[in-house]
Amino acid sequence: MAVTVQELFADAQQEHNAEGGRVSASRLYLVRGAASEDEACLNALQSADDHPPNDNWDPTGAEIDERLDEDSWRVRVSFGPAGGSSSGDDEEDPNNYTFDTGNGTMHRDVALEHVATYPATAASFNGAIGVDGEGNVLGCDVVMPQPGFTETVTLSKGQFNAAYKRKLIYLTGKVNDSAFRGFERGEVRFDGASAQKNGEDWSVTYRFSVSENKADFVVGGDGTESNPGITVDEKLGWDYIWFRYAQHDAKGPNGNVIGVVREPISAHVERVYEFADFGEIKSEEE
Repeated sequence: MAVTVQELFADAQQEHNAEGGRVSASRLYLVRGAASEDEACLNALQSADDHPPNDNWDPTGAEIDERLDEDSWRVRVSFGPAGGSSSGDDEEDPNNYTFDTGNGTMHRDVALEHVATYPATAASFNGAIGVDGEGNVLGCDVVMPQPGFTETVTLSKGQFNAAYKRKLIYLTGKVNDSAFRGFERGEVRFDGASAQKNGEDWSVTYRFSVSENKADFVVGGDGTESNPGITVDEKLGWDYIWFRYAQHDAKGPNGNVIGVVREPISAHVERVYEFADFGEIKSEEE
């Protein structure tokens, strides 16, 4: 059953400051066909984001008002003044932003480039690293850049509600589906958030890791026409790449068997993280 969302205009609420200006608002939505509270809240937020009360308001959170039956819910969505973060490529870093050009290790079974074999008559393994006498590829650990950054914002109690906490949980481990903080689609992973209560407000820190997209690169081989290696058209930063190997006897100049060769014959790029709209993280105070 498809999820449907209908705004209930009769129960709209809003708050004003001492000068009479509106500082917050809320609307009720009827959500049918949702399998859980989380799904109901997320669909209500999406509908509210698509059709806000006016151009000067953005949705800031959602919570269940009432469960009507097995898959029908009344959801209250809160709104605040527009100006939250976008999933687009921001020109400036937000306040309370830290950046770390750290590093990590990566186990590599296949070289980016095979440089040389000595003596020249020895068996070549087409870039496979550390092949033992039984043909197993042992590989090696290499240091890789592992940059990351954090952002810390202050949210009110109304903004840091149960629905928003659940949304952060389900966004954790997702990858950006569009440009974000100067990085391309697929390069940023949301590693979660931590929060600390300060009086009536919450200090929330968001953590991100970065892995570079790569395209048109070669692994293995020695760069010659007869042994060019494997060309990979595209690997987004958080995709996983693995190799399939073939094993055969290596023969010397006189045709005698000199060893077992286990060499990479294909590369496979796998998508292991889901994409998400990082605009939903709302990583700036609203």
